Amino acid sequence: MNKLLKKGIAILSLAVTTISLSGCSNFSFAMLKSNETIEMGEFIIGKNEYGDAYITQKLMIDTDKVTSVTIPDGVKMIRYEAFARCKNLKSVTIPDSVTEIERGAFAGCESLEEIKLPKNLKRIEDHAFLGCTSLKSIIIPNDIEYVGKRVFSECESLNVNKYLDLSYVGNETNPYLICMDIPNNISTLTMHDDSKFLTATLEDNLNIVTAHLSDKIKIINQETFENCINLSSVNIPSSCIEIESQAFKNTSISSITLPSTLKIIRYGVFENTNLKTITIPESVNIMDTSVFEDCEYLESVIIEAKIDGISYDTFKNCINLTNVSLSNTVTGIGHSAFENTNISQIDLSNVTEINESAFMGCRNLLNVTISKDLNYIGPYAFKGSGIEKIDLPNNLSKIEYNAFENCRNLKSIVLPKALRYIDNELFKGSGLEEITIKDNTYGIFENAFYDTNLTTVHYMGNGPYTDNIIYIGDGNKKLTNANWIYQE
Repeated sequence: MNKLLKKGIAILSLAVTTISLSGCSNFSFAMLKSNETIEMGEFIIGKNEYGDAYITQKLMIDTDKVTSVTIPDGVKMIRYEAFARCKNLKSVTIPDSVTEIERGAFAGCESLEEIKLPKNLKRIEDHAFLGCTSLKSIIIPNDIEYVGKRVFSECESLNVNKYLDLSYVGNETNPYLICMDIPNNISTLTMHDDSKFLTATLEDNLNIVTAHLSDKIKIINQETFENCINLSSVNIPSSCIEIESQAFKNTSISSITLPSTLKIIRYGVFENTNLKTITIPESVNIMDTSVFEDCEYLESVIIEAKIDGISYDTFKNCINLTNVSLSNTVTGIGHSAFENTNISQIDLSNVTEINESAFMGCRNLLNVTISKDLNYIGPYAFKGSGIEKIDLPNNLSKIEYNAFENCRNLKSIVLPKALRYIDNELFKGSGLEEITIKDNTYGIFENAFYDTNLTTVHYMGNGPYTDNIIYIGDGNKKLTNANWIYQE
């Protein structure tokens, strides 16, 4: 680091109770390169990999020393817990260059009474002002784009605007911009029409039954209604573009319409709800994991979304799910995506990859339409399913262990030419009676055909299988004792 920066650090480190860059006339953010930092008293100024300046708290500092902070112009981000637990902090000056206040940035600043947020601020993340018990006044810029959950929780002194028992903060133009507090005793939540953000969460609220969200809400925050077990009715506004993780987990919602504006559904959003049918609109381009896991009443799913795969555990344990329609963009089925569902058939004609346990325990799954481009079947993919017949494409090169274990209805199968080995316990406990093996297969691993009914093997080659199959593992007596029929 050059002498000028070292000089800047020496001057900055003199500040203890008041943190400011004033007096450091030689300092400029232009001196800092990406991923470079300097110390400023109890804090650190730096630039991230994109060259954006930030401020954050040093480790193991004495937060009681900090009483006043002036953040230098040019800082864009106030980082995670940057001023958290500074319980004697009374004054903060934030420049208009700041566009983002990260999670818990001012949490526990018990002496902070007022703060003016910069006009260019776009994001306030979760718990940013949590526990600022003396905070009386705050003005929110009208152009803010994101407000996370519980941003103003436990701010008991804050001056708020009331509407139907709900508490709001905002600005002169829109005093109802943010719904920040909801009493636990309400059964019906009705937001003000001008509200754009619901930062309050109703986690574990047993009284709420109905929620009417503002038509201006774009993002429903994570865990907003989680464990509201009596919530049965809620609207997803037409303005909504994202539902964050576990927003409606463990509720009693039985019916919901997703708007054509929705783009992102994060993990576990509707996990363990009472939904019976759902249509995922074409507009959705991200659907995370476990979105409908444990939805025991779910019967029918239509996926119009142009997503490239069904993520892991998406419909796991939806024990009454019988009908599934996939969009033609879906090429991958994730780990346990449909495990323990009640589907009887599924069209996978565009799917190239079926991952571990994808259809495990689907006892009523009889018919599967497979893509000619399928190249991978993962471990336990169809274990314990009711599958009777499956046509595997010749270019399928990898079927992993136990993929068809305990498929008692599977009587006959033709293995693909590209398959070089038959993996451990691949057909263990299945109802297999007849199999066709191509001469490219050189290894048959342990217990591949253990406890099957195998009696007939069609071998597609020019001579006895012993000339080509290099290895046959233990537990395959059913195979070796079967009647081998040689065909070119």
